[in-house]
Amino acid sequence: MDEKLDNLTDLWRQVKRMVRLYGECLRLVAVEKIIVLLAAMTLTFLLVGLGMMIIFYMGAFCVQLLATVTGSLAVGHIIVAAAYLIIGCGIYLSRRWLIVRPITRFVYKLFNL
Repeated sequence: MDEKLDNLTDLWRQVKRMVRLYGECLRLVAVEKIIVLLAAMTLTFLLVGLGMMIIFYMGAFCVQLLATVTGSLAVGHIIVAAAYLIIGCGIYLSRRWLIVRPITRFVYKLFNL
C-alpha cells in the first residue's frame, strides 16, 4: 500500500511540474509573439510616416512644376489635390486586397501553432 501511495505522490509531483513547465512555455511563446507583432507595427508606422513625408514633398514638387507649366499656382494645387483624391479612392476601393489580406495573413502566420 505504501508503494502505491509513493507512486501516486510521484505522479502528482510530475503532473504539477509538467503543468508548470507548459505554463512557462506558453508565457514565453506569448511574449515572443507580442515582440514580433510590436516590431512589425513599429516598422510599419515608421515606413508609413516616411512615405507620407516623401509623398508630401513630391506633391510640392509637382505643384511647382505644374505652376510653371500652367502659369498658376492654384491650378497646380488643384491638379495635385485631384491626383491625391483619385489615389485615395483607389486605395479605399482596394483596401481589402491592399490592407486587410496582408494583415490577416501576417497575424495568422504569427499565431498559427
